[in-house]
Amino acid sequence: MASAVADKCTALVEKEITGNFEALNVRARVLKGVIELVN
Repeated sequence: MASAVADKCTALVEKEITGNFEALNVRARVLKGVIELVN
């Protein structure tokens, strides 16, 4: 499960080309929280 979440995170990072790094940072923190809950 954590591997699938990590893959999704990577895909989101690759798609984020608008330069909106604040929004990307928020998404990364949310996904990190989800991964920690799963583990």
